[in-house]
Amino acid sequence: MQADASDENGQKRITPTSFQEFSWDPLQAPEAASGIEQMAEVAARIGPRLKSVAIASYGPFTSHDRDREPAPFTILSPAAHMPLRAVRSHELFSKTLLKLNKNIKTPIKMHSDAEACAIGESIIRSVDTNFILAYLLVTEGIGLGIVQGRRPLSYASRSEIGMLHVRYQRSDPLRPPKEYSKYAKSLSNLSDNNSVRTRYAMCNNLGHVEDIDIMNSSDELWDMRAYYLAQACFSCAVMLSPHKIVIGCDLDVRNRNNSDNVASMTTNHFQNLMNSRYIDGYPAFYISEFSNSDYIDTPRSFSNELNATFRTTGSLGMCYAAAVQIIESVEG
Repeated sequence: MQADASDENGQKRITPTSFQEFSWDPLQAPEAASGIEQMAEVAARIGPRLKSVAIASYGPFTSHDRDREPAPFTILSPAAHMPLRAVRSHELFSKTLLKLNKNIKTPIKMHSDAEACAIGESIIRSVDTNFILAYLLVTEGIGLGIVQGRRPLSYASRSEIGMLHVRYQRSDPLRPPKEYSKYAKSLSNLSDNNSVRTRYAMCNNLGHVEDIDIMNSSDELWDMRAYYLAQACFSCAVMLSPHKIVIGCDLDVRNRNNSDNVASMTTNHFQNLMNSRYIDGYPAFYISEFSNSDYIDTPRSFSNELNATFRTTGSLGMCYAAAVQIIESVEG
């Protein structure tokens, strides 16, 4: 995204001037690295007019060093999903950019994909500066982005909610047979795309899990996933008390019914978790937003022409993040 900063009546304004979309679906790390280099080449051709770059990537990141500059969150874990496993995306992009055009001196910052979606969602919803929004991104992993207004709250330390331990749903086929196995290794193990495919394959005696299309999966299996997502939402509510929790699931985009139901299914389990604390006499808390039926919600569409996918929402968030960097550099 290329943008220009300009003054109008004493106010600084960001004007988008061009946008290019890549058809990019690499499977291996070398292919992904090549794609990042190609994007840097496009940026280099823009030349001095390039004012700012914001990059979003999934995690988990290996570093949470708040003081390390210039890119503290740019190295992906060796255990991350392909194709970006262990790729130093920020370093690769910046070095390629400088190699091709040494005259470009522009800030390049990296965000998590969930954080990008949280920023974009806050723009679409036109929330005020004190509004706290949590965006739970459910894809090949589980990510959490948190913003107050349009300002990321997690920039100093990335949230890795996918590592959260959760309690097994009793009838889940992924639950180990031993009774003492009450808790899973992590939220991602039971809620990401691969876990849904594996669960579907086990219930239908199918092989080749990676090739399974689960769009016609039963409500029971979708509800199992919602059970675990509700535990993540409960943790968000306890720690952050956000005004809104949005769940973006890429598997639901192609199935209208699943997209409509993901929030309602998760809400039902979330309310059960809250009610059980009252019934059992455990400490409980309440915020007024809990009474809203859409406290846990699905993403809103950016326009009538575009579906509410995490890709379009995240792209909007990164355009805004890049624009903010321009404003900061001009004011600085």
